[in-house]
Amino acid sequence: MQQKVVLVVDDNPDELMIYTTVLSHRGYAVLAARSFEAALVLAREERPAAAVVDVNLGDPRQDGCDLIAALARDP
Repeated sequence: MQQKVVLVVDDNPDELMIYTTVLSHRGYAVLAARSFEAALVLAREERPAAAVVDVNLGDPRQDGCDLIAALARDP
């Protein structure tokens, strides 16, 4: 059985580590990104099955909601 791939996006390195560790221990392949731009690149390259996204990514121009909208628009 192939692992499900999950994209985790959080600008806080501690939170990112927690999510990555928990999901990895649950059997998921985890892609980790600390920014809007890095998350888009990973999502386009790897096509994850799901995403866990922090709403506040530390950039007032692009937050987690903007990222989810961008991912939804990208076929």
